[in-house]
Amino acid sequence: MSVGQVTGSARSLGIYNEKDSFKYIWNASLNRVEGRIKLKEEKDLNLASQIIKLEAGDEILVHRSHKYTEASLMKVLSGVGFRTELMTTTKNRNHILAMVQPTRYNAS
Repeated sequence: MSVGQVTGSARSLGIYNEKDSFKYIWNASLNRVEGRIKLKEEKDLNLASQIIKLEAGDEILVHRSHKYTEASLMKVLSGVGFRTELMTTTKNRNHILAMVQPTRYNAS
């Protein structure tokens, strides 16, 4: 994912520009890569009719990677109401392709 794709929403809200910095970091506690914006100057964000004050030096999390095994992805999908029709991986198992459908019946 390119920096432009990751920061697009922040740009459209007016809280990220060329003066600010962007970095990817490793979050060891969550075992994930995160993308964060660090603000160079104070900004006001007008969101849902409220003003949110952002300070210079604030970091905003804009991207978090998720790593799944086949079993863990199936569990997540099932937990939110999908059934897996097809699941396959690349030879080196670094990508999963899944075809899912909404479940027809509520199990609860």
